[in-house]
Parts: sequence; C-alpha cells; structure tokens
Amino acid sequence: MTADDLRFLMVHDNDGFNRWEAGQTYALRVMDDLLDAQESGADTSPPAVFLDSYGTLLEQAFAPETDKALLARMLSLPDVSVIGQQRRTVDPTAIHRVREQIKTAITAQSRDLIARVYQENRTNGPFGVDPDSMARRALQNVALEYLDDPALAKAHYDQANNMTDRIAALGILGDIPDSDEGQSLRDDAFGDFYRRFKAYPLVIDKWFARQAMAVRPDTVQDVRRLKDHPDFIMTNPNRVRSLFAAFAMNNPVCFHAPGGSGYDFLTEAIVALNTINPQIAARLLTPFKEWRRYTPDRQEKMKTCLERIRDLPDLSPDVFEIVEKSLNA
Repeated sequence: MTADDLRFLMVHDNDGFNRWEAGQTYALRVMDDLLDAQESGADTSPPAVFLDSYGTLLEQAFAPETDKALLARMLSLPDVSVIGQQRRTVDPTAIHRVREQIKTAITAQSRDLIARVYQENRTNGPFGVDPDSMARRALQNVALEYLDDPALAKAHYDQANNMTDRIAALGILGDIPDSDEGQSLRDDAFGDFYRRFKAYPLVIDKWFARQAMAVRPDTVQDVRRLKDHPDFIMTNPNRVRSLFAAFAMNNPVCFHAPGGSGYDFLTEAIVALNTINPQIAARLLTPFKEWRRYTPDRQEKMKTCLERIRDLPDLSPDVFEIVEKSLNA
C-alpha cells in the first residue's frame, strides 16, 4: 500500500480500526525512512504531507461526530519499542531522536490547533467515568503531551481531580532534567503526589514507575536513588516491578543508554533477586533476551551482563534457564 493510500485511509476511512492501523503503518514507515536517512547522513525532516495529515486529524477533533477516544489513539505516535521491532539493528537512542523530531515538527506546524484541542477538552467539572468524559480526558492528555510545556503540565497536575490527569502531567514533568529550570516544577509535583497518596501502596507503585520511566540523562542515577527509598521493599513483588520492570521494560531509551549503566543496574537487581524471588528475577531478564538485535556495542555489554549472571555460584533454576536460552539464541 502506498503512502498516499495510507494517508487517505487514516483521514477518511469509515472503519475506526482501519483508520488507526493505516495511521500507525504510515507513521512507522516515515520513521523507518528517517532512521535510514539519519544513518546515511541525509536530511531527516519529516515529509510535509505527513505533518499535514496530523493537522487534518487535529481539525477533526472539533467535528461533533468525531470519536475522540479513537482520535486520541490515532494522534499517539508509535513508541520506541514498537518502532524498534521493524529495525534490523535496534538503536533506541536514534529511534527516540527521530520520534521526538517528528513530534516536535507536528507541534511546530499545528501548535494553535493542539492548544485548542487541549482547552476544548478540559474536564473542569465533576469527575466522570462515562465514555464521553474518558474520551475527552484521553484527547486532552495527548494534546498536553504534544505541547510539552512544563508550566502547563504543572497547572494540569494542580487542577486535576482524577488519577488519569495527574499521571499524564507527571509523565511530562518527569522528563525534565535536573539542570533544567523546570526541575522545581517536577520536584513539587512528585513531592505532592507522594505526600497525597503515601498511604496507598498501589498508587505509590505508580509514583515509583513514573519516575523509572522518565526519559532524561540522569534517570539511571534517579532509579538507584529510588532503590534506597524507605518505601522501596525488595521483597514486595509489586514494588520491585514498579521500579525495575518499569525502567528496563518500559524505558528503552534510558535502559539502553550508551555506556551500559542501565544494563548494570538491572543486572545488580537480578543478582539480588536471584535468592529473594527467582521468578521475578527471571522475568526481569526479558529485556536481555533479544540482545543480538541491538547495535554491536550494546550487544557486547548485554552479553557480559548475562555471563555475569550465569556465573553466580547460587544461580536459581528459573534464572539459569532464561540466561542459557538467551546466550544460546
């Protein structure tokens, strides 16, 4: 199917799934082309017709007949892991760079439309769980992500009367680096969230996870700090997943950061959990399983981590099985 066909389907098809699938396929194709261009040193500007297609989708947000839940999904770009699945050799850093470039270009071309989508879908009244309210929240939070404005995200957090909006705001604020002027906004929001919900363990799991999923240069240092937090309990499976699994499985950019600090952090966690909870330890090996698909430098570092785990004197059968299969794959 040509790019023109995909563009037409994503904008005009009467079937919602067909529209979404066409849009995702089109976005993945454009990203794949830009990644190839990046590797060869060619121009990596997103095609104008691609940006126009997203502008058309944004305009549809104001039509009464629009399915806002579907539109929110269509406006969400494929994530780094999904994009990586179609690459012969995976470089999460390069993929993230291209994805952010596309997102920035969409916002630059359609900022006024995005801001209007955000404002017109604000849910300022009582919290509702009806389909329309849920769809409006989804659409406003996608618009908030595109706008990527720390001050707006902090205001969004402060005005939120539901968990969906709070978590959406934290997702944007969490990406602010320590050296950025927005750091105080980030710290204020995460501090408030912890104080507000510290009596609710499942909600605090979200607090740990959202920080572990932050994409910024110091994320590995931050998750190491969180491992020493008084509320982090290594014997609590949910808490372990909220930090280690959220980082290694849901934050490919920082987990696969050049230098291997993310690999070292996960390896240390698996070594510690090997005797505490071998089933969880084995599950945490998942990001290492496809080590051969990554760039040579990453392959070497992941293989070294797997060999370190394999050589543990008290290696559990659960962990041994996954390590051996991964090394021999």
